[in-house]
Amino acid sequence: MGSATDAVMASFDAWRHNDHAAFAPTYAPDAVLHEHATGRTVHGGEAMAAHNLAWREVFPDIDGEMLSVSEDGDRVALQILWRGTHRGDLMLPDGTTVPATGRTIELPAAMFLVVADGRITRLDHYFNPLAMLAQLTGEGAAAPAMSA
Repeated sequence: MGSATDAVMASFDAWRHNDHAAFAPTYAPDAVLHEHATGRTVHGGEAMAAHNLAWREVFPDIDGEMLSVSEDGDRVALQILWRGTHRGDLMLPDGTTVPATGRTIELPAAMFLVVADGRITRLDHYFNPLAMLAQLTGEGAAAPAMSA
């Protein structure tokens, strides 16, 4: 078995290549994703792959730049800078949608993951939804720039 970071990076690589067949098995069957910015909770690898697909419909070219990776035993912390172009309707937690704007986002985020037996069992994803909306609508303050 590889390190927890190896398991997380294999999952991220499958995600980056939009390889759902490889992505879903990187999660344990009872894995849980908490997307704190949206209030969503997703259970299991297949559901996480579907969740990933939904984000890709909104931002088809989305990619994440790893700014930092830290491991402590079975726990991995990532600092990521998400970048993508808003090409699909974004459904907000209240059910309203933000129609595609063609604008790009550059959004700092943090992920905290737990790995057991080479598979991700928990993922907590944090990003600032107001900064994302400000970038998409051109209203309000944009997210502060981050350097690698």
